[in-house]
Amino acid sequence: MLTNNILAVIQYFSDHGIQIGKTILQKIVYLSFDEENKRKFYRPYFYGPYSEVIQLMVNSLVGNDLVNYRDDRRLELVGSTSYSFMEPFKERFINTVGFLFKNDIKSTKEISNLAKVNMIVANNNGNSKNPNFIIERAGFLGWSELSSLSVNEIKSLIILNDELESLLAPNS
Repeated sequence: MLTNNILAVIQYFSDHGIQIGKTILQKIVYLSFDEENKRKFYRPYFYGPYSEVIQLMVNSLVGNDLVNYRDDRRLELVGSTSYSFMEPFKERFINTVGFLFKNDIKSTKEISNLAKVNMIVANNNGNSKNPNFIIERAGFLGWSELSSLSVNEIKSLIILNDELESLLAPNS
């Protein structure tokens, strides 16, 4: 099921003329997962939420000639096979991508910072929506791109994170 969703994500972006690399794939899948799967598959890493399982899966897809890394490290499907999303991931993914585009969040840095804020907020109740706490926690985790942002930039990311979580909440 997870493999098919990864292939469907790559196909979705390819069908829309958007090239993605492994970092964007990791972060968008993370943002699209429900809380249980975020905790199950992801952990803090150098560049934000990271899943070794997803990375190994992508490596396996490359090894099995289902996906290629282009010269610029972008992912592309091999062949013309069509892949479908499995529910409930499909709806969450479509809503996540729609949210990112609606809010003009398109760069790797912007998506990564939103995913980092999401992880900090989800894993640290209490102070988790305090911008200074997020900056401090990001520094502790070595996430300098996030820890170097201003308090106002962090506040904006918290608002975006709240909006995304509200959109993805069951019965929203």
